[in-house]
Amino acid sequence: MVALRALPALLAGLCVFVASTAWAQSPSKNPAVPTRHHSAGGAALKAPEHKRPLPALAAAEQALKNATTHQAAAEAFQRAEAQRMGALTPESALMLDQASQLAAKGSMQMAEAILAQALALQDCTVLRRERAQLRMALNDPMGAREDLRQALAKDPDDVLSWLLLSQLETQLHEGTAAMGALQEMQRRAPAMELDKDVLKKFKAENIGQPL
Repeated sequence: MVALRALPALLAGLCVFVASTAWAQSPSKNPAVPTRHHSAGGAALKAPEHKRPLPALAAAEQALKNATTHQAAAEAFQRAEAQRMGALTPESALMLDQASQLAAKGSMQMAEAILAQALALQDCTVLRRERAQLRMALNDPMGAREDLRQALAKDPDDVLSWLLLSQLETQLHEGTAAMGALQEMQRRAPAMELDKDVLKKFKAENIGQPL
């Protein structure tokens, strides 16, 4: 939501895709375990493996991993996002749309409440990462972190959740965890183009660890 639009441009290409898919596509209009992730203090945790509920999503995520060009990565990313959005029930999609409109008007707490109701009906990656963004905007980093951990447990190849987690850990001054999340994202989308200047600053802010 609002926090997503404010993400640092670590991925010049990916940020464009976020605007053109995850948010340009309104849920009402859209038909359609991590090997490692990080907890408080930068500790790495292993998540249980899950079967892929959507073969088309698995295929798109694999295509994103295998892409060797920026264009191929863009197309794979868009297919994966379409599958995630398309997996929402009509009720969840409507609630997500309502929450998006409320967040755009600044009613963050009301938007979060609606997403909580939606998650009670359908606990899925899209709703988890959207609520995580709201919680980041509402200064609830621990709640946001938990939502992202849950999102990645369900869909460990969701590059947007890894990007959000990297941003969150940066805000919490957890440099090791932030770099780890960014590396996980890069491993899943190696063909995405990095903004070198922003990446240099990011590395400097996160204890200078090499990628």
